[in-house]
Amino acid sequence: MLDCYYCKDSADTPESPNEENYVGSFELNYFKLLQEIVDYAKKLNVNMHFFEDFRIHDQDIIKLHEFSVAKQKDIDSSEMMKKDAYKRMSAVLKAAKDKKVGLVFFCD
Repeated sequence: MLDCYYCKDSADTPESPNEENYVGSFELNYFKLLQEIVDYAKKLNVNMHFFEDFRIHDQDIIKLHEFSVAKQKDIDSSEMMKKDAYKRMSAVLKAAKDKKVGLVFFCD
């Protein structure tokens, strides 16, 4: 499971999660469906790996959210699980964008 938490850009990356900042989580099968987002993140120098902890700063949150929303429109309605994975990631990114914070992801 990959759990994500709010993290202010001015704060150091925490070594362990703070449950008060919990935003959501992704199972491996859902995360694999987000490959286009992962590839786009690489272009922003954000390495999103399921089995490693990683961080996304607020300026990249905005770009990733816009990208994920645009990509959702291209997903065929027959790909319900992929559509759901993109909706989940978009919701997590939007929540951080609205709070003007970044995210930190912890693999457990």
